[in-house]
Amino acid sequence: MRHKHVAVLTAAGLLLTAGCSATPVNGKAPTPQAPATSSSPTPKRVSYDPPHTFSRTDAITLPKEAKAAASTLSGGGTSTVAPHKTLVYVAGPVSLSAIDTTTGETLRTTRPGHPVLGADSEFQFENDVLAHPVISGGNTPLVAQAFLTEVPASGTTPARRLAEVVTMNADTAKPSVAIEIELPKWAQEKISEPEAAVVGSEGALAVVTVRTAKYADHAISYAIDLTHGTILWKKEVLATGLSGGSVVAIDRPGSSERQKALALNLTDGTTRWTAGLDGYQTRATAVGPRLIYVAGRDYEDGSRFAHLLDSRTGTTRTVFKDGYAGAECAYDAKSVVVCAGTLSEESASGFDATTGKLLWQLPDEDANRVAPEVTALWHDLLYGTTDAGPVLLDARTGKDVDGSPAIAPLVVNGYTGIAEDEDRSGLTAYRAAG
Repeated sequence: MRHKHVAVLTAAGLLLTAGCSATPVNGKAPTPQAPATSSSPTPKRVSYDPPHTFSRTDAITLPKEAKAAASTLSGGGTSTVAPHKTLVYVAGPVSLSAIDTTTGETLRTTRPGHPVLGADSEFQFENDVLAHPVISGGNTPLVAQAFLTEVPASGTTPARRLAEVVTMNADTAKPSVAIEIELPKWAQEKISEPEAAVVGSEGALAVVTVRTAKYADHAISYAIDLTHGTILWKKEVLATGLSGGSVVAIDRPGSSERQKALALNLTDGTTRWTAGLDGYQTRATAVGPRLIYVAGRDYEDGSRFAHLLDSRTGTTRTVFKDGYAGAECAYDAKSVVVCAGTLSEESASGFDATTGKLLWQLPDEDANRVAPEVTALWHDLLYGTTDAGPVLLDARTGKDVDGSPAIAPLVVNGYTGIAEDEDRSGLTAYRAAG
């Protein structure tokens, strides 16, 4: 990937205060938002599974809050947008908005109930978390985004910080109850600059992490039920995602500490397994319902390592070598995991998402083929760029697919592709056209 990735907190932490029991949290209605309106009949949209090309006509420029890393291939680079059917949800520093990608209309904007930490002052927190909404599953899918907020002082009661999770019905953009999370003592210290992110969801269960790394390394992660607003458990680990009922985590948040990747049971927080890899600068990324990508440096000699592990057992499925130790990996939401890196040259490989078996690898000198810069992956189709422009590859075989997608999308679903503007100052939504 030729462009610089945006570092993203792959952690988890949602509700509850450090001293509370696992009971329903205090929910409160979000602040008033603009009502949904419709000025004209909505044109019929067609879903393609997957889309092979996108129309550059009637493209929708997304709000300035819509940003992305140069590639959203994995948790190493993510976007502030999440598409759902013909809507796209945009996570801003102080709000969550629903945009209709057919009309460009902002259907609704909702905000947390308290001021966002640092947002209204000259001093801005040096937050390296690129806010991103997460869409849950279940009978009623919800969009969830976490904010760090502050309850103002009142009388002799000092101000206190919270994590607030704002949710919206993904189908209708109707706001649900906002969830307030009381934070531990280390997050209340004035010198600390905590960060919060929803890192993943399975069904109605979600995981959020609150962490600080400016002056001290702290992290706490929570599993919650978005529908009922109840806390399932909390752990002082840096959770980074979900895979097959396992919460992917790092046991210590400090990148220079001796670290291990581990998996916790989503429903009760018990440890399923701990990887036998002592490292530092460790990353752990969920890549589908069966696999986890773990990379870092060996704590003893500093050498790079990277493995694909079975998310249920911790068993090693693939050991990476050379440039792939710095790769980013992603799941196509169907059957393939693609890992791409660029330490010495652009490289990309496809793996079976169940077994971790290598399916293909590029570059291929014998076939005179280079590796694309991978920008997105969805339903057995890989989107990317080469010197020839935007390209498509079959994600299971690695072979070129005829035709051009017209854009190199960073985020894709059956209706919409979202790509960077030509000057890379923001994002634009393009309709799937075939």
